[in-house]
Amino acid sequence: MMTKCLLTLGVLWALCSPCWAVPPWEAIVQLQSGVATNELIFGQWPMADPSLENSAAVPALLKGALQSCFMRKEHSLWRDIRALAVSSPVEWTVNIEHEKSLNQPLILRWKLDHVPGQVTLKLVTPQTSVPIIVAAGTSQRFELKKNMTFKIIAEIKE
Repeated sequence: MMTKCLLTLGVLWALCSPCWAVPPWEAIVQLQSGVATNELIFGQWPMADPSLENSAAVPALLKGALQSCFMRKEHSLWRDIRALAVSSPVEWTVNIEHEKSLNQPLILRWKLDHVPGQVTLKLVTPQTSVPIIVAAGTSQRFELKKNMTFKIIAEIKE
């Protein structure tokens, strides 16, 4: 369903919106520690609702042993967030919390099937202040710590 919507939006973008550098896109980051998993979706969408901090957003479901969400400002937590057409770079902050019983490493896996070539994604963690370029099918492994945060940065070439 989401793929069909994105394709339709891509066609509309091509016909109606020359101000966009790239068509609507989305990426998925899967977070896992042991058997606990969570998934976050982000991207750009021309129909995003400006009343939601210039984003189309779905509230976070903060249940389970591993909890993650995008943080926009205090008390604003999302699991699916899309920016409007904005200048590059676009940045999202991710917050991760977990139950004390989780003691396995945190693994981030990337699904970039709907990310055009003009978009480069980078990951910045507290452990690595240097951005890591994210590629489709790659994963990163981190020691699971209390109240982790990291940033995802999208650089968009015109």
